[in-house]
Amino acid sequence: MRNHKYEEGRDYGLQTQVLEAAYAGDRVYKSKVARQGRVNTWDVLQKCIKDRDAGTFDMQSSEDRAAYSESYAKCKQHFLAHQRLVCTTTGNVACTELALSWAVDDDDLGVRCAGVLLVVDEACKDQEIATLSSIFVKKHKLVGVVMVGDKKQLEPTVSSQGKGSIFNHFSERASIPLLSRLKRGGFPCVELVEQHRMNVHVAKWPSKVFHADKSRHHKDCYHPLAEAKPGLDNCLRTMFLAFLLVGTREALTDEQLRTAYFEVPGTRRPSSNGTSWVVREHIRPFFERISWHLNAYYRGKTAENVMVIAAYGEACARWSEASNDIRRKNNLILDDMPTICTIDSTQGREATNVIIDCSVQTDEKNYTSIGFVDDPKRMNVAMTRAKEVRIFIGGRCAEKRVLSGIAYVDYYWHCVRNNLMWIVNSSLITSEGSTWLKDIVKRDITLPRTLSDDVARR
Repeated sequence: MRNHKYEEGRDYGLQTQVLEAAYAGDRVYKSKVARQGRVNTWDVLQKCIKDRDAGTFDMQSSEDRAAYSESYAKCKQHFLAHQRLVCTTTGNVACTELALSWAVDDDDLGVRCAGVLLVVDEACKDQEIATLSSIFVKKHKLVGVVMVGDKKQLEPTVSSQGKGSIFNHFSERASIPLLSRLKRGGFPCVELVEQHRMNVHVAKWPSKVFHADKSRHHKDCYHPLAEAKPGLDNCLRTMFLAFLLVGTREALTDEQLRTAYFEVPGTRRPSSNGTSWVVREHIRPFFERISWHLNAYYRGKTAENVMVIAAYGEACARWSEASNDIRRKNNLILDDMPTICTIDSTQGREATNVIIDCSVQTDEKNYTSIGFVDDPKRMNVAMTRAKEVRIFIGGRCAEKRVLSGIAYVDYYWHCVRNNLMWIVNSSLITSEGSTWLKDIVKRDITLPRTLSDDVARR
């Protein structure tokens, strides 16, 4: 497997691995392929690939197509059979390829399986039936199961809710993860207390509030941004200077760069069915100024390094609308735009930079419209997706007693008291349709150092 930190995930997929193994030409699996008798299927696949590269592969020939499809299928089966480690989802673990080819006893394939150890990640959120089905796929070979999850993050999906009355004596336990119930039942459990993923400034507040300060941070989590990513440090300082008119670049601390809250006045609007929310004023500042600085640093790798988390489906749709509109108008590609998703779809994911929009706007008269982001587990997920930089874009939170103890509100006032709050002047958006995006123009940003320079430094 190639050791390149910034390559696409598809470059490590099964198809790529099989084709690269065929290119290498160091494997042998003899089987019948396309009327050729018993031959080394890897040699057949390698010839098909080289013919394609040379332009001599005949797509109109049924024999050529059969040679490729049959040799690829058999090589994939042989490749899978010899893998000690396979990463997949609980939904895909029962697929035909894994069921028939991996962890089997097969003399023709040249493999024997002594046992299978199953590791189920995010076991606290997955549907229980999915976790159990992954266990029973190789039940005769299974020698151990390890579940990994965080009960302080999203609860498991309960698929029976909202589908009529169901007689269940244990319905009150529906939100308790299988992992937690096994722990209560006396099964062995190891509490992990050291995190290696997030910078200490990003991790500090969630660790204190959601995990009672029980987690500690690895020594690598303390590197200043100027040391960890010099180009990104310079990019953010340039952005703050241009965007917020901060006095000097050097006056900004590492914590201010990594955990800023941009307060933007706006109007919280419901979706057409009234079940979802959006504040369009939160979206414009990002695409007007912030995104161009990040684009200048990441240069075509924005999608894999910048994640926008929108709390509501309506907000996610408007973020995507803005992203697509700006991409088309400026002839950009998808990799130039940030990844946009909701909180619930981000558990288990991460990005170098994360921008969070919870569609929050409260004031002294309307101080209860915090929305469903008052769920501490949901906020824990959102706040812990960033590895290096987390930026909130939101409105003001009224300091009312009724809101005390709500994680989002408490974090807002934490930012106010620790000089992490930045007021962004922006006019209210009153236009309907897509006209609210028409005057966002591309900004040409020149940076002395980019992501490629930081990667080369390593």
